[in-house]
Amino acid sequence: MEAEARSLIGEIRLKNLRLIYESPSEYVVVQIDRHGNRHEQDIPKVVAETVANILEGEQISVDEATGILEPMIDDGIFQTPFTYGHKLHYYVQDVLLVLVAIGRAERRKGGRAFVYRIL
Repeated sequence: MEAEARSLIGEIRLKNLRLIYESPSEYVVVQIDRHGNRHEQDIPKVVAETVANILEGEQISVDEATGILEPMIDDGIFQTPFTYGHKLHYYVQDVLLVLVAIGRAERRKGGRAFVYRIL
């Protein structure tokens, strides 16, 4: 089976560089750590759109967004590969970065963390 073509839509630096790609059905966040190792996370477009709609108008940290979304995931409102814990936290962070890359959110430094304003 052929992989879907994807194009780079954003580069965001947190502690490590994140490259955000778009394909017809999903976004892919590629994290490159300081050793050059690559870690990929697929984000279906429907998940990014659902999160954007749920959090629209909010100014929110990753922890706050995770706290809002976790019960909705538990209730089956939408599906993610992780349902709790640090992996869910990083997944939500990647979704928020996708929203920044596609223009549905803005990001600013707020103390030690980033605050996302969902448009």
